[in-house]
Amino acid sequence: MNKPERSKSLRSTLKTVGAKEDTVTKKDTLLSKTFNTPPTASEAIDDYFMRRNTKTSKRTLAELRADPENGLPDPQHYAELLAMYRHPSIDFLESNLMVLTDKLLPNVCAHLESGFNVILYGVGSKIRILQKFQTDYLKGYDSLSIAGYSSSMSIRKLLNTIVEDVLGLEKIPLNAPTRLNTIIDFYSRDVAAETPLYLLINCIDGPNLRSAIAQSVLARLALVPHIRLLATMDNPNLPILWSQTEVSQFNWVWEECATLLPYKEEACFANSRLLQRVLRDCNESGKSGDPISGLRHIWASITQNARDIFRLLVEYQLEEIKSIEAAAAAASSKLQKNKAKEKAKRGRDENAATSGPKGMPLEELYWRCRDAFLATSEVALRAQLIEFKDHKFIKFTKDTNGTEMVSIPLPKVSLVQILENKEVFS
Repeated sequence: MNKPERSKSLRSTLKTVGAKEDTVTKKDTLLSKTFNTPPTASEAIDDYFMRRNTKTSKRTLAELRADPENGLPDPQHYAELLAMYRHPSIDFLESNLMVLTDKLLPNVCAHLESGFNVILYGVGSKIRILQKFQTDYLKGYDSLSIAGYSSSMSIRKLLNTIVEDVLGLEKIPLNAPTRLNTIIDFYSRDVAAETPLYLLINCIDGPNLRSAIAQSVLARLALVPHIRLLATMDNPNLPILWSQTEVSQFNWVWEECATLLPYKEEACFANSRLLQRVLRDCNESGKSGDPISGLRHIWASITQNARDIFRLLVEYQLEEIKSIEAAAAAASSKLQKNKAKEKAKRGRDENAATSGPKGMPLEELYWRCRDAFLATSEVALRAQLIEFKDHKFIKFTKDTNGTEMVSIPLPKVSLVQILENKEVFS
């Protein structure tokens, strides 16, 4: 008889405890609402991402065009803005530059005369220091001012300038190694002591001078007794590029030269790789204005067979473009003679004449490569092309018949530039 009473008392006790817990939770919620307790850091982060869209944006730098309203200004307007810009502390920097050059240049001249090469480092543009040194100290001497920051600068161009303009040789060597040896032999003689060559390189760490080959050639030139090198650098990691042998060949004297002047010429859009890529013409399909520099990045990692295969594609696409241009000229002359023909037929002729190159069928490319002993199977051919595909130098498409085509998404000017460049297909 006591068991039901115990169960009733237990139920009443549980109800009392539950009522107390409800009262406590209600009080806690009221307190939190009253004091407006801020969320924790983890809760705030979770709330931020929960409220945002989970889709990945498809907007890239390639879509940023020269739009005066939504994008960067066009190159001409950009140059005008750059020319009008005046640094707020330019007066102080100009006076500081004069004091710096008066102290620095005599030491530079003494180091060069003693057989050392000088490199200037520090924050700020140093192009005016090189210009002042050339005008004040190198009158009557052979000197070359080299813009290392320029996208058109190359070691081959430097060697050609020395051989053709400075030495004035009648029989010019054909390849770059022979030209380099000719320069070294000439300035290693005692006769050249009366006419030494001064190389003033602004930005020795420029984009086209960072390669191991370029630095090796410069180091060999710096080792020549009657070639004197005055260079500037802006990247503090530049010495990582040099081996111990190249460091000893350069024989640098390091001069601190912090001008704090803006990089007005060095950062100009015409010499900037980033702005060239962003401000490229809209008619170019996904590639920058300098395809040679892009090919250099992948040239060292591919085989000679892959290079020859790419050359086959370039030659085929150039022939296809020429045939399309000839067809366009024939169609335009035909339309001028027959103006009274139907509009539909005229539209078909114009579309056929102005259509772009479709590329080479993959099967035809395979048989050409097989005949030239460049690929033994289609699998091997695709393996050779994968590097170009990853860097977007080629693309695979299918025509209306389902045939797989391989094409190069570059305009005719770039294809001609690639084919005529001896440094690429050497």
